[in-house]
Amino acid sequence: MRAIKELLLSDNEFSGPLLARLVDCTRLVVLDLSHNKFDGELPRAWGRLKALRVLRLAKNRSLHGFMPDDWAELANLEELDVSYNHLSGPVPTTVLSLLQPSGEQRRQSQNTSPSSRNSPSSPGSSSSSSGGAKLKIVKLRGNDWDPTIPRWPEVGVLH
Repeated sequence: MRAIKELLLSDNEFSGPLLARLVDCTRLVVLDLSHNKFDGELPRAWGRLKALRVLRLAKNRSLHGFMPDDWAELANLEELDVSYNHLSGPVPTTVLSLLQPSGEQRRQSQNTSPSSRNSPSSPGSSSSSSGGAKLKIVKLRGNDWDPTIPRWPEVGVLH
């Protein structure tokens, strides 16, 4: 299973805890376990899935607890869907950190001249060289988050 890149198991009746051992799938890019009956907490170990770009866990009504801080290490994550579970606590700082450019990306942005920042390939544009954070889709609705609205980071130009 170490070579697997996509694991699409949505819309089944799978149950039980989420397997921390999926961290052994070091090339995993897409993990879709949504619309099942998984229960328990989110595995901290999944923060080591460095290649992961898409993580969908929506509608596993018995998933509970906090989103692990270790997931802030998912630097390549483009889509995160944990909607309609029983996750709780404040809106995860993990998500907020994934919305911010990395330290290297911030340095590149700061070293760019003002005139080049307004060019089509500048931060905030759709160019892959924009230097911004990769996370583009975040679905958190339908959980038991604390009602306090977090301070969201500046993420560049929003359209």
